[in-house]
Amino acid sequence: TSVNTTTGAIVLSNAYTGTTGTQALAIYGYSVGSNVINTYTGNVVVGATVTGTGIPANTVVTGVSANRSITLSNAVASALTGALFP
Repeated sequence: TSVNTTTGAIVLSNAYTGTTGTQALAIYGYSVGSNVINTYTGNVVVGATVTGTGIPANTVVTGVSANRSITLSNAVASALTGALFP
């Protein structure tokens, strides 16, 4: 496992074998038009699909930083009322 210091992306050395199913993100900070959200949730992985009000279709996690800032493939489109990732 390594972190790309330019993009902040986490590269896993092995396939993810963790929990499957839908998990809620506990979001505490974001801006409409930005593709970065801040979350209290710790088990987010690169490649996870993110859905919910304000999250555009086909959005995936492209990066996770140590402080739990999550970078999405698409910018937040409107106020977030919930975000989920399987």
